[in-house]
Amino acid sequence: VRLLILGGEQCSKGVLQSSKRNLQSASFWNMYGPTECTVMVTMLNLSNGEISIGRPFCGTNVSLLITLN
Repeated sequence: VRLLILGGEQCSKGVLQSSKRNLQSASFWNMYGPTECTVMVTMLNLSNGEISIGRPFCGTNVSLLITLN
């Protein structure tokens, strides 16, 4: 395995650490998109251990809407 793309659910540090141990030569990417479809709109290379939804694909914008109480 050279490339592992994760998406759909939040990637935990445990999953990332275990995957890196078992697939040492692979590149890990976390991708995010709306749950109503399978289109990915952001990505992040997980090589440095940081886990987030990443940044928008080149030429695109992403707006995150949150409710503050």
